[in-house]
Amino acid sequence: MKYECVSQELRDYADGSNDDFVKALCTGIERLLPDSESPVRLNLIASCFRELLTYQLDCLAAHAAVQQCPWYVQDPTAQAATRRQRLRFAISGGLPDAALGTLGFDEPASIAELADHYKEASKYTHVRPDRINHSDDEVGDFVLAGVTALTGLREEIDYLCDNVKEHLRDAISEHALQKFLETELDELDILSTHTRVECPYVDEIDVEKIDHAYVYVNVTGDVNVELVYGSRSDFRRGDGATLNDSFPFQVSLRSPVNNLENFETTQQIKVDTSSWYE
Repeated sequence: MKYECVSQELRDYADGSNDDFVKALCTGIERLLPDSESPVRLNLIASCFRELLTYQLDCLAAHAAVQQCPWYVQDPTAQAATRRQRLRFAISGGLPDAALGTLGFDEPASIAELADHYKEASKYTHVRPDRINHSDDEVGDFVLAGVTALTGLREEIDYLCDNVKEHLRDAISEHALQKFLETELDELDILSTHTRVECPYVDEIDVEKIDHAYVYVNVTGDVNVELVYGSRSDFRRGDGATLNDSFPFQVSLRSPVNNLENFETTQQIKVDTSSWYE
């Protein structure tokens, strides 16, 4: 079996990570691939894959966090959260089944694929006489299946975040408008005698994380304002003036995993009015 395709998949996965340990394990696996003279080539690769998944789960799904999720039920055969439960948390945090259903999100195939691949990796890691001297095809298939499943996990995380963003966009827009109406913003008020907020437009929604209790989002956009100069009497005399303008804004929010449209502000609205002074 030629390994160019498998090696490229490994490099692509490594390039998508900013973690040096992940990159090092992928490099190690790639260097082991062509060593067909080693009777324990697959065993060493399997060990790297098992530790790679374990490390990823430790980063994304700590046992304590998983056990605080509203959907968590202790498996009577396990002492802590199972691997499948940790994989679910890595993808969707504490979002309960009802919320996932609303988002149109079923259990990803990558959960079963990674759980099964971990079992197979564990089998090869425990070296026995009948578990050495694997063919090129066996080695290539094992690595390709593993990196495909890991890539699937990353894609499922991105896919869920995209679903959350689109589902919450209207509710976030309404919340942003309400916050603009009820919050005095010095950076806007200083621009005129009276500043009226007309409408904020949400541009980007970034799902920063989903933990056991909340979905955290960072929101950016532009707010349209009417700048009023002069009092009512000034306007009656024809001395008042109005000007329309817009400025970029940013706000950080969070919502409970079991009530996604109930937002609270974690970082107050910031409006960038620097363009006004240019």
